[in-house]
Amino acid sequence: MFGYVKPRRAELRIKEFEYYRCVYCGLCHAKKKLSRRLRLLLSYDMAALALLRIGTAEESSVLVKKRCPRHPFGGRYCVGESSALSFTASAAAILLTYKLLDDIADEKGRKRLTARMLLGGARRAMRASPLPEMEDFVREKLEELAALEKEQSGGLYGGAEIFGSLLGGLFAFDGSNLPPLTREQKICLREIGYRVGRFIYILDAYADRDEDRKKGKYNPFLLPFSQEAGISERVASESGEDERAVGGDFSEKTLPGEPFSQPPDGGAEAASLLTALDMECDCALRALDLLTLSDPGIESILRNLFGMGLHDAAEEVIQKERDKKLPRKRTDGEKGAAAAKPGKTDGATDGVDSYRERENAAKTVSKKYKPR
Repeated sequence: MFGYVKPRRAELRIKEFEYYRCVYCGLCHAKKKLSRRLRLLLSYDMAALALLRIGTAEESSVLVKKRCPRHPFGGRYCVGESSALSFTASAAAILLTYKLLDDIADEKGRKRLTARMLLGGARRAMRASPLPEMEDFVREKLEELAALEKEQSGGLYGGAEIFGSLLGGLFAFDGSNLPPLTREQKICLREIGYRVGRFIYILDAYADRDEDRKKGKYNPFLLPFSQEAGISERVASESGEDERAVGGDFSEKTLPGEPFSQPPDGGAEAASLLTALDMECDCALRALDLLTLSDPGIESILRNLFGMGLHDAAEEVIQKERDKKLPRKRTDGEKGAAAAKPGKTDGATDGVDSYRERENAAKTVSKKYKPR
């Protein structure tokens, strides 16, 4: 996964953040049973899936105190063993295995070597998963996505549709070894996963477009932009039946949401990107409204993740792209040379320097907001 589904720490209550951290740590211990190395690659996105499955399960979560290499003294409270955490750890192992295989095929140098070193542990963890049918589903969807990328067809939203369907199927997966889900829960979980998957695919493609351009790799943002390839909505017949079954309409009605503060670029591409990301967040929140959860605190955390955290992730990526277009900060020698020339002043970069100083200070403070 990509680590985009993170909470906005300042908007969470203390007990909510502590519980989020307990789920994160509990998922880390659950992955330990599959592979110790995989604990190093735990994603925030998987914590969101664990929260959804815990909230829809009838079993109660118990907090236990455990120690780990990161917290060897005294330990830290975490959610104990449960079917929701085991399911999420298995899903993470399957996704990571195919991510490593993709890195081995596409990357070079250090990234490929690292992927080869971790692949053995990931495969053992995937084989230890009690849900082989979930592996078949993920492999089928990723093969479909690889075929689309090889043909360089489908545009931006073709790949987003497939990846959204993949996450939607994972979120609503109902195996024989798992607590049963009601029909309404499956519909809402599938919709949330579908919208989050589309959001992640679109945002990750935009963040990687410069690197992919240099390496000559596929990226939907590098394909010729076409207005005809606008935001594709699912028009399957069962979609309308699913929405009516829970008394909602996920596509036409949206929540007001939190507006993005600045566009990444000018032109139609920026408008399409912001419209798509805004819509995915609002539809995920609307599906969350229709989902019945066992704990109101979990619902509050999830609302923070999908209503604020995703917006923050998008704005962070957009801001990085804007920073690349700012003038480079000049060294002291360059400033002195510019000052020595008649008619040249050094005030041109004062705003850029002060802006980057504020950004560095904000990054230092934000490190305290990480769960671990």
